[in-house]
Amino acid sequence: MVASVQNNNLTWLNIESPTPEDITMLAEKFHFHPLDLDDCLTGVHRPNETIKVLTMFSVVLLPMTLLTGVYGMNIINLPLAKNPFSLLVLMGVMGFIGVVMIVIFKLKRWL
Repeated sequence: MVASVQNNNLTWLNIESPTPEDITMLAEKFHFHPLDLDDCLTGVHRPNETIKVLTMFSVVLLPMTLLTGVYGMNIINLPLAKNPFSLLVLMGVMGFIGVVMIVIFKLKRWL
């Protein structure tokens, strides 16, 4: 079923359980992209899942980005600045933070 409301140059379409005839009408009258029409037929929309995955990815990388930003500055008095193993220590700390955050997300069933 396709219902429409028009106001000046704006047309609002409410598409619920479209039939193949409805899809053909939409393609002919409004020139929708074929992928948009396919979305109407399948009814599979998962923007919340996409946002959730992108948020988790950002949250896991944020502390690592902070560490690399701070240690990327040329400041002599940073901890581990003169240690020959500072790169390995920082990589280990960043890896540990990433693993801990992923484990926490899995325990809370967010992943």
